[in-house]
Amino acid sequence: TPRIYTDILPESQFIEYIEQINPDLLSFTLYLWNIEKSLRVVGSIMKRLPNVTVIFGGPEVNPDNNFLLKSEFFNEGLVGEGEVSFADYIMGKPKNKIAGYLTKECFNDFSTLRTDYKIETNPYLSNIIETTPDTTMFFETVRGCPFSCNFCYYNKVYDKVVSVGHKYLNEIFDYARKNDFRELFVLDPTFNIQPNFGSLLQKLCKLNSDNFFEISTELRSDFLNDEQILKLAELNLVEAEIGLQTTNSYALKVMGRDNRTAQTIERTKKMIESGIKCKVDLIVGLPGDTLENFKKSVDTVAAAGIGEYVQVFRLSILSGTEFSLKKDELGLVTEPEPPYYLKYTPTFSEADIREALDYAEEAFEVSLYPIAPYLLSKDFNNIDSSCFVKFESNIKPIHKIVINDPLFNHKVLLSDDIILCESLVVHFIVSESSAQHSSIIDTLIFFGEYYVHNNFQFILEFENDVSTDLINDVALNLPQSVSSYLDRDATANLGVNLNLSCRLAIIVPIEFRSEEQYDLLQNNFDIFIKINHFDSLLIDDIDDNENIFICGTEQKQIFNYLTERDLLDDFTLFDSYKFEMMKDEDQCRIYYPNQLSF
Repeated sequence: TPRIYTDILPESQFIEYIEQINPDLLSFTLYLWNIEKSLRVVGSIMKRLPNVTVIFGGPEVNPDNNFLLKSEFFNEGLVGEGEVSFADYIMGKPKNKIAGYLTKECFNDFSTLRTDYKIETNPYLSNIIETTPDTTMFFETVRGCPFSCNFCYYNKVYDKVVSVGHKYLNEIFDYARKNDFRELFVLDPTFNIQPNFGSLLQKLCKLNSDNFFEISTELRSDFLNDEQILKLAELNLVEAEIGLQTTNSYALKVMGRDNRTAQTIERTKKMIESGIKCKVDLIVGLPGDTLENFKKSVDTVAAAGIGEYVQVFRLSILSGTEFSLKKDELGLVTEPEPPYYLKYTPTFSEADIREALDYAEEAFEVSLYPIAPYLLSKDFNNIDSSCFVKFESNIKPIHKIVINDPLFNHKVLLSDDIILCESLVVHFIVSESSAQHSSIIDTLIFFGEYYVHNNFQFILEFENDVSTDLINDVALNLPQSVSSYLDRDATANLGVNLNLSCRLAIIVPIEFRSEEQYDLLQNNFDIFIKINHFDSLLIDDIDDNENIFICGTEQKQIFNYLTERDLLDDFTLFDSYKFEMMKDEDQCRIYYPNQLSF
């Protein structure tokens, strides 16, 4: 499927595309974050194409996943490696002979499926995936993992470690150079735990001798020696994820791991000294762990100086894992829907989990779950479009709609010429609230009816008087949030009920700060103060907890002033998108914000 349909456009566009090509067989790979959407669109497709066969694969497909098996839209799936079983399936092999074949009633067990990997196994080298939007290429050097961590499903698929495609490394690197990839991500479950790791490192270093590629992977630092660490630095390994998870010996035992905390810390320090960015992982809520012991893990990581890029995760009880299969025995209470977060254990309460996340944020001085800023910008001139993500498609979907017309009629958006993004920003400029009130409410109702599963940012930008009546009416008529992965994920990690799938920002003139209603609105909404001209005293007077939106001809001067004083943050936003891009030191790639104005 062209990726613009799966990555950018609303579900309705994807469904219409599938209906047009009218396939005999439709296959979906299911992950935590897409299983609900995939099942939902399959339901719509089945109504339009009753004869289509649908089969599912991916990590979510296993006989322990009640969320999947209870769905009326699931009939059959393939568990584990797909390259062999899917080929068997489409070639018509009897279903009772296909390893890993799953229905609501039966499951064909499987062991290791194969040990021989041909060049056709690699989806890049066989030219079967669209790569245009990417700068990162993914490849494997090994499948299987010798460890049996009880929170992980990977070890259920393989019973041993199998080398994958070492003989095709030359072709992989050549392909990556020819197709303008700059980062290579080694997808191995544990990069350094495999036969002949030393010779593999030698070959990879030779293939990247000019450091053309930045390399990233996941590994076990505790099993590295000094020579291997030097080789990893020579390889231009810029980032490694290191699954420490906990320093609690008992929790490690329950997890199915030996306690190698000291070795992990020592080796990780040496990796950092060699210039490798180490993302050390800790998990909140592990069976056998406690709040007190989790805090000790945090303190140990912080004191060792290996926590600069720490990642702290709330435990998910993934279907098919030992923790899932033994959750009653272990007393694990979990959320029934993705991402299947742990709610509590006999030794780790819900309140403990919340306190643990807060403790980690404070100790590491990091936001574990940052919320993306609003797209308030309306000026997209003078920016380098080469940094934006492009797709192999002539479709140019609209990311943002700016509405200034008091008599705007939402029916114009039903035109066949207008294709909207699934993630949509609707920006109302309010000059006469009484004249625009009904039109704004009608537009909100329209989006709620026609784009039920979109993610929205609605923005009210008041040019003059601020109407609290309009604000309250807008809040009441925002599209009703349906249960979504995004909202559940945010709520679980931030501890308050959040509706990130439908957000409302209000921009007010700077003069409104002196009004009584300002504090009340600030307590209940995301309020931005509009600054139209440079005034250092005014800017210095703004509190840290206030958000600002900077417009006018002096944005560059204000930008430089804030930068010099280290006052820029995610919620200091600019009307000129050029300055929004300049704020981002990491130069993250984003979708081009095509805009419609009325």
